[in-house]
Amino acid sequence: MKKILCIAIALITLSFSQTVIAQTKKADAYHFDEKAAREQAKAKGIKASEIEGYVKFLKNDFASKQALAKQSHKHSPYEQAGTPGIQETVIYLEPNKPMSLGCPNMGFEQYNFNGWTGGIGTVATGPVGGNPNYTSTGATIINTAGNNVPSTNTINYHTIMSLPAVDPNLLTINGYDDAACKAVGTQTFSEIPFVSPFSFDPVSVRMNGQNSNYRACRLKYITTSSATNQRLSFSYAVVLQNPSGHAVEESPYFKVEVRNEGTGAILPGCTSYTFNPKSSLPSDSLMQSVVGSTFDPTFYRKWQYYSVDLSTLPSGTNVSINFEVGGCTQSGHWGYAYVDAECGGIGTPYANMCSGSNFATLVAPTGFTNYQWYDPSGNLITGATNDTLIQTPAVPGTTYSVSMVSPGGCALTNCKYWFYNG
Repeated sequence: MKKILCIAIALITLSFSQTVIAQTKKADAYHFDEKAAREQAKAKGIKASEIEGYVKFLKNDFASKQALAKQSHKHSPYEQAGTPGIQETVIYLEPNKPMSLGCPNMGFEQYNFNGWTGGIGTVATGPVGGNPNYTSTGATIINTAGNNVPSTNTINYHTIMSLPAVDPNLLTINGYDDAACKAVGTQTFSEIPFVSPFSFDPVSVRMNGQNSNYRACRLKYITTSSATNQRLSFSYAVVLQNPSGHAVEESPYFKVEVRNEGTGAILPGCTSYTFNPKSSLPSDSLMQSVVGSTFDPTFYRKWQYYSVDLSTLPSGTNVSINFEVGGCTQSGHWGYAYVDAECGGIGTPYANMCSGSNFATLVAPTGFTNYQWYDPSGNLITGATNDTLIQTPAVPGTTYSVSMVSPGGCALTNCKYWFYNG
């Protein structure tokens, strides 16, 4: 009897053990196995200096895919605002305002990618002293996880960002990037809000994120020069890891170009910029973040704004703005950027001369950092260095001009204004 009882107990114990093992294996499917990830990295031949970053990518990828599986709606680049899961539904920039004539949704004001094209790719070691080579792996904008997802999300390569800049303090951060920080006394503050401070609408886009594994992506918008579309403006902020032991051609990078689509040529002026932590000069304004590794530090550049004068181009010229960002070529370090753009007239000038008056007022477009007015003969008017010129005496029909410099240092010249008596 004891023998039969012992056998029964043994069978029950074995059954219970198998159940526990089965439950444990089932639970493991919902937990990231870091040891296995490191073994995977070694099996792929990834260098020891890259393993930490690669494993972090795998961990982020594990969490992102789990979150996507629970997400009821999978997003697409061109879905309309108001689609379930899109946080913002109000379009703040009216389609008929000057800054959107000829380039609807260039500023992402529709909270989607209408009008934009893009793609995803991988990076490989480029020419000595240059940037990594970009290889396209897909000609589609990828934002499946939706708007405002964290920078560790691996599903998205392109993310609409509309969270307002509320609090830059890293402990209570809200609406700011958590990797681009400086120390102020005993506190740490981010210097990059999600939305461009130069934007005409409360939305921008993040390209890439804090994920390595050779990731890179592109965005492009084509507009056409015309009498009402004479200026293209863009802004960007950059966050790049600076990996130790990497050459320039192996390191994370960002670049932007404004091109004549007909000829392929880069337009003259403030139209082409490249940032790479290994090749940057002090004038590039790349700063080291106090957040992150000191061995592979993070560098960032705060939002910068540039304007490109299209008024000298023949009407009907197609012009494109092109953004590209990528991580390192050894699989363990990331690079990402925030971007925004808009186009329109040179601005909305104001000229007034009342009937019977002998003085007149000219007001240039606002938003520029420097102004210089010139008289009808093209001579510099001493002291006329703000956006408003009051001229006494004034002659109806007289033409004055002003040159303006944007916050990014780009000059717009030959902007003419004339008085009329009425």
